[in-house]
Amino acid sequence: MALPRGVNPIAEIVDGIQAALKMERTALHTKGLAFHAEDAWLKTSLQRAPELLAAVRQALHEISREGAAAAAQGLYQRMHGFAEQMAILGQRPLHYLAAQIEALAFDISKFPEQVNPSIVRTLGQALDFLATLLAGCGAASAKGSGGGAGADCG
Repeated sequence: MALPRGVNPIAEIVDGIQAALKMERTALHTKGLAFHAEDAWLKTSLQRAPELLAAVRQALHEISREGAAAAAQGLYQRMHGFAEQMAILGQRPLHYLAAQIEALAFDISKFPEQVNPSIVRTLGQALDFLATLLAGCGAASAKGSGGGAGADCG
């Protein structure tokens, strides 16, 4: 099941499940209403971001060694989860960057023979920039100055 990127991802998920199960589609009229996540959801995600960055940096280190496919698969899975989280929370800059890192990690997991120092450097720089964006989000969220779920971090 493929879900579109609408203004209300929760309604899209509910509608997709109802359609797949051939149930009455009750979420159709709520799809156009903007979804606003609770600030606590974003705060929790941002608090877990250092763990994510540590794990993906470790995977990046392993990619440069033997067994790049398995490490890239782990990096892909972590970044996919984070990118989807940020999409649901409406954090466009974080979502877009994480989705690009995810796409590159996916390609590496499928074609590990293509790993070279340039790709590893590109991923490293992308992760550094992601860390910078996350630091900005954390600071804005801590100050209460627009870092909430309704505003874009970055």
